[in-house]
Amino acid sequence: MDGPAKGEYHPPQEVRRLDRQVQQDPAAALADSILAAAVLQRHPTALAMLAICLGAVGNIDEATVALDSILEVSLEFSISFARKSYPYTNPEHLERFCDLLQATGLPE
Repeated sequence: MDGPAKGEYHPPQEVRRLDRQVQQDPAAALADSILAAAVLQRHPTALAMLAICLGAVGNIDEATVALDSILEVSLEFSISFARKSYPYTNPEHLERFCDLLQATGLPE
C-alpha cells in the first residue's frame, strides 16, 4: 500500500510520499497536496507540501500564499525548523525538502 489507509493521515509518511511524487509528477502531487490542505486545514506539514507543489508547477504567487498560511499557524516554521523536525533518514532527501521549501521563499 502506498501511503496511509483512507481516512488516516501520518505526516512523516505523507511528506516522504509527496516528496517522491513531486519529483515524478508535480501536477499529481499538487492535486494530492490540495486535498491534504483542504482536509487538514491549518496543518503546517500539509501547507508546506502544498507550497512545494505549487512552486514545482510554477505557481509561485500561490506558493507564497501557502507559506503565509504556514507562518500564521506556526510562527517558528522555517528551514532550520524543518531540518530539526522532519523525519528523513536520508540527509539528501531532507536537504531536497528544505531546498524546495527555500525555493518557495520560506526563511532560514
